[in-house]
Amino acid sequence: MTPAVPFSFRPTEPSNLHEIEEQNQLPQFSILSARWLKPPSRRSEDQTHSHCIISLNSAESANIMIRDNITIAGKRVCPSKFKKEPLRCLHCQCWGHRAIACSSQVDVCATCRQDHHTSNCTTTGTQWCILYLAKTPPIAAGITAATLSSIAAMTRSPLP
Repeated sequence: MTPAVPFSFRPTEPSNLHEIEEQNQLPQFSILSARWLKPPSRRSEDQTHSHCIISLNSAESANIMIRDNITIAGKRVCPSKFKKEPLRCLHCQCWGHRAIACSSQVDVCATCRQDHHTSNCTTTGTQWCILYLAKTPPIAAGITAATLSSIAAMTRSPLP
């Protein structure tokens, strides 16, 4: 992932990708593709830079970019490895699969863990992550299931 890339860079144009390779002494055709992390339709009107994901053909090229930093559209940027969040099913709230592949017969709410869809939850004042409550004493308030991917990555286990 490459933060703060100017919008003058066009990730879908092969000439822009080849220009990055040339300017940064990367092997020819080492950049397979590039795309904006946030869809252009979701940008604010005054936004001038955004995060970009660049796919490379080898770990060596990726390591060169991370170690040496690169220039894109005249701006020096510091790429890092893109870390995907773990898969979590939005149907049963377990890890490792998506809702489309879920074998559970009932929806499980991500807020209260009852048998209903999260969007239909009527529980108020208890916006706790069900994983957080199951594994950790409630130290901080206002944490929902959708915001605790870091705890999920650490536990890598289904909810109790």
